[in-house]
Amino acid sequence: MKISGERAKGGLGYLYCTVTGTSPAFSSPIRFAVDTGAEATCMMDRDIARIGLKYSQMSKSPRQLIGVGGAGPKSLLIRGVTIEFSDSDTPDHRETLESIIAVRHPRYRLPRKKAVIEQLPSLLGVDILHKYRIRSMIAMST
Repeated sequence: MKISGERAKGGLGYLYCTVTGTSPAFSSPIRFAVDTGAEATCMMDRDIARIGLKYSQMSKSPRQLIGVGGAGPKSLLIRGVTIEFSDSDTPDHRETLESIIAVRHPRYRLPRKKAVIEQLPSLLGVDILHKYRIRSMIAMST
């Protein structure tokens, strides 16, 4: 089975997926950054806002997020999640997870910090990636 994605500026890999959750209930396309350093799949603030999910409908995660920027954002749970890969050679290829992390950053008043947070992509973590072999096709020029 092959799932294809794209490489963005800077070399970061992305996959397009449709994510469905049961608690809270939703279904939406999401562009995930492939992150082999992320323990768990995470949906970031901008995707949560775009979909219209409410943090008040989510339960607190037992794990605290710590990333490159250190601890800080709150981690909540989106339960009963199915992730369907959009560009797969197998029709309707899906992964089901008990939950994924919903990331809620503090509200920053500084425009620069706010702009950075609003650009963070949702992350496809090793809870899904460990099931696959990741290959990268990079065109090299001399």
